[in-house]
Amino acid sequence: MFIVDGNGKRPFGKLVDQQSGRAITIESTQKGLQFYTGNYLDGGKGRNGTAYNKHDALCLEAQNFTDSVNNQPLFPSIILRPGQEYHEQTTFHFHLE
Repeated sequence: MFIVDGNGKRPFGKLVDQQSGRAITIESTQKGLQFYTGNYLDGGKGRNGTAYNKHDALCLEAQNFTDSVNNQPLFPSIILRPGQEYHEQTTFHFHLE
């Protein structure tokens, strides 16, 4: 989990494939970014029988503080009570470098 300083919608990061020039830029109003690298992919079959092996994929998840519900008062509460509203925005911009 990476904590991203600031408030409001702000840049979270950018990934670039140097070979193809494909890029993704991420912006969000969330507090942090969870980054999963596919370390535990084990060759399981996906769409059209494609095998997903270690490091064949990654996942970027804008979210609130991981496990904050179990770490009060270190982190703000993430519990949403009846009648409360929750609004966050995350944007993924796909482009060429």
